[in-house]
Amino acid sequence: IYSKHYKQTEWVEHIKGTIDSSESKKSSDKLNIADIKKRCSKIEEKELCYKRFHSLGLEYGPDFQMIEFLHIGTNEVLAEIKTNENIKNDLQNYIFHPALLDVSFQALAAIPADGTYIPVHIESIKFFKKAENDIFSYGTISEYKASKVKGDISILDNQGNILVSIKGLTCQFIEGTRKLDKSADIQDSLYEHQWLSKALDDKGSVRDASEYLPSPTFIFDKVQKNIPE
Repeated sequence: IYSKHYKQTEWVEHIKGTIDSSESKKSSDKLNIADIKKRCSKIEEKELCYKRFHSLGLEYGPDFQMIEFLHIGTNEVLAEIKTNENIKNDLQNYIFHPALLDVSFQALAAIPADGTYIPVHIESIKFFKKAENDIFSYGTISEYKASKVKGDISILDNQGNILVSIKGLTCQFIEGTRKLDKSADIQDSLYEHQWLSKALDDKGSVRDASEYLPSPTFIFDKVQKNIPE
């Protein structure tokens, strides 16, 4: 996929890949959803999940907020995805609805606890069967670095059958979104009051009001000049 600004002559490449249109056999793999939930004991409900995404700078519109529960484990995560009505009415028009694919990516991006990561690369993706109802997205991390997270995603039906297999999904870290980055120069961003002792002048501790407050006569004269007759 390329794009070109109307003022430029060179095309910019954004993404490339190879598509094999030959029919694939149904995946024989089946995952045990109950076992995965046992390993992924930390649970986030929808509201908390997308609140955390928001804090990371990831904004999703209503049609893309379909994770009902997020089960988080060690280098693995399971997202329970409830297909909204707008998407359900459109499922048959796609091999796999792009909105569901996007929500499935959210599962892997949710594993890093510090900083924002976004998908930038996929090694391979295989479609075995259309999604007909609610689905699960099961993500595992194979490589975890400060600059990127790499892993695989299996999109499952309610019985654990693999509908889509995504291998080598790489999510890249966005500079400036890690908490440590933001607090590195924290001392330069804070201030506090510090009272310093100073000797009193000859007049003592009580100042004459005339030194800092105008007299009533002065105020009256100023106000009277601005009042129309």
